[in-house]
This record gives sequence, C-alpha cells and structure tokens, in this order.
Amino acid sequence: MNLKTCLTLFTRKFIAPTLAVLMFFAWAGWQLWQEHRALTAQGLALQNEQLAFYKARMAEKEQLLRWEKALELREKALIEQNAALENVQAQCAQAQERNLTLTRANSTQRQQEAAREQLHLLMAQFSATGVSLRRHPACEDKEGWRSYNTAYSLYSSASALAGAHSLTRDYAAFFNSNAPASAVALCFNP
Repeated sequence: MNLKTCLTLFTRKFIAPTLAVLMFFAWAGWQLWQEHRALTAQGLALQNEQLAFYKARMAEKEQLLRWEKALELREKALIEQNAALENVQAQCAQAQERNLTLTRANSTQRQQEAAREQLHLLMAQFSATGVSLRRHPACEDKEGWRSYNTAYSLYSSASALAGAHSLTRDYAAFFNSNAPASAVALCFNP
C-alpha cells in the first residue's frame, strides 16, 4: 500500500468522522470561549459591585465621621452656651444680691431719715414743754406733774425711737443733757 492509496482510503472512510471531530472540537472551543467571556464579565461585574460596595461603605464611614464631628462641635457649642448661661445666671444672682443689698440700705436709710424727722418732732415737742426732767415738780403742783409726765413720755419715746434705729450716738447730746434725775420723787397724800 502506497501512500496515495492510503490517503484515498483514509479520505473516503475517515474524512467525515475527522471533520465531525474537528467540528465538535471547534464547537466545544467556541462554547468554552463564550463561557470564559461570560465568567470574565461576571467576575468584572462582581468586582465592580464589590468596588461600589466598598465605596458606599467608605462614603457611609465618611458621612458618619462628619456627623460625629458635627455632633462633637454641637456638644462643644452647647457646653460653651451652658457655661455662658451659668455665668450670666451667676452675674444675675450677684446683681440681684447687690440690688437687694442696695434696696435694704436704701430702706434702712429711708427708715433712719423718717426716724430722724420723727426724733426732731419729738425733740421739738419736748422743748416746747419747757420742763427739765432733772428736777421734779412740787408734790402739790398737778399741772407741773402733767407737764413733767408729758415731757418724760416724749423723752422716752425719742429714746426708744433712737435706739430702734441706731441713732442714739447721733443724738447723745440731747439725751445726756435732758436725762431724767435718778432719784424718784415720792409724794404722799396726807
């Protein structure tokens, strides 16, 4: 058998199966290539999804960090406002205390002024009686005793008023010069 006969024989008997095998391999290669392209596209899509997911996570983390920073700034601002408010409240309390102290001082001063006016009136009424509390009137002199008792009442009222408003030192000269006698006059009716 020569080569020509072999080839003729081979071509007549084996060409169809060989072509079938070659076409099968071409078709299988084509299917493998299509599957490879589909898997590569799916892999790229998966990578893109992963990348998008990681980008979204990073964006969320950045947003969360911005929110945390904003919250810290708000908290700091609220703390500062609270401190400023407490400072203002403390200043208001101090101002109220000063106002109250001044009001009390003014009230005390007004009370002392009113007491001074009343003391001057009592002193003028005392002087108008013309009685000296250092000498007692005669036992028979009823009008003298009435004037003495009126003067003594005015003197006692003035002394009590001065003591109540801490004005005794200011009017010490009046009280010392007009102090009643220490000895008590005893008058008996026989």
